[in-house]
Amino acid sequence: MPYTGNPSTNQRDALRLLIWDVSTSTSGEILSNNEVQWFLDVSPNLYAGACLAAHTLGARVTTLSASTSSVEQKQVGDLMLRYGVSGGNVEAFQRAYQSLCRRLSEQSALASARPFAGGITISGKQALESDSDRVRPWARRDQFDNPSAMQPEGSTQAGEAF
Repeated sequence: MPYTGNPSTNQRDALRLLIWDVSTSTSGEILSNNEVQWFLDVSPNLYAGACLAAHTLGARVTTLSASTSSVEQKQVGDLMLRYGVSGGNVEAFQRAYQSLCRRLSEQSALASARPFAGGITISGKQALESDSDRVRPWARRDQFDNPSAMQPEGSTQAGEAF
């Protein structure tokens, strides 16, 4: 199914929009629906899938340039038109897809980032404190108390870490 113009509600349309595959006819689409769906299924988010698709399209351009059927030409009298992927514009296509992939990769990293706040609950704090690989805090509660000073009755030296 070609691009339907609904990238906000359709993941396939969103991926097609990101990689410039917005033909409204089946004959003009660059990737099939099965290919688009596969990129979405194997990727953690939409931007990573689009980046993978852009890499694939860049490789496809290279493959097309090696074949002789990738350049079509029409001639009427002295006028000759060439279109398609030719040796002269393969590098331009590859640069465009590489640039697109870099931008999509950055968006993918932003889309995958999630905030984390540890030690909010008692069990979370205990889990963090029991982690043998964590960096020990440089500050702790009561670190400047004088242990040899007189303590009022009932007080304790906690020495608890923040």
